[in-house]
Amino acid sequence: MNLKVDIRDGVFEVFELQEAKRKKLKVECNNKSIFYDITDYNVFPFSFGVGDYTLTLYQQVSGNKYRLAAKSTISSYFDTDVYSPYLNPNQYVRYDAFFVARMKNLASIPIEVFTWVEKNLSYDYVRAHMVKKTILPDVDYALNFKRGICQDLAAFTVAALRSIGCPAKLVIGYADGNYHAWVEYYDQSNLKWHLYDPTSRILRSRVNEYEKERWY
Repeated sequence: MNLKVDIRDGVFEVFELQEAKRKKLKVECNNKSIFYDITDYNVFPFSFGVGDYTLTLYQQVSGNKYRLAAKSTISSYFDTDVYSPYLNPNQYVRYDAFFVARMKNLASIPIEVFTWVEKNLSYDYVRAHMVKKTILPDVDYALNFKRGICQDLAAFTVAALRSIGCPAKLVIGYADGNYHAWVEYYDQSNLKWHLYDPTSRILRSRVNEYEKERWY
């Protein structure tokens, strides 16, 4: 069975009826792969660059056992440029037009985004103890409550940067050996990607080594 897929600039959306059984999507391209959980919002970036993407849907049978449910191959699409996957919302960096309009009123360049984040957001220690490792980042939680765990703070910063036209990635990996999330943004003045860690800046802590695992 083929998947129903809508391809847009830098991202694609998979349409799948929600059922009681859990589902996972494997995305493969250029000898790289990543798994996503199927949720109520299934927009994913062409994060492996130009090429043919194989999408394989698995449905839970029981526990950790899954069966093949559908499979399709699509070609990446970049209408503007190769940075378009990092200029649009996706499952891990989810935001809407209201968020874009609000952030445009608060900032116009990256440094203004960083200043706003560091002045207005805080680290949520209670949420850090309550949430599971696999929970999705929540941009709205950070916006509404002015706090969040590392992935919320990073996703919020990425969404804010994308809102003002700055390509940005939500990066998940390890910081000094600890599971962590941070930001990479593209500086169009020197044509380079730069690392920005909102959590370490807010907590005024120092990280010596980052190990990137995946990005959205």
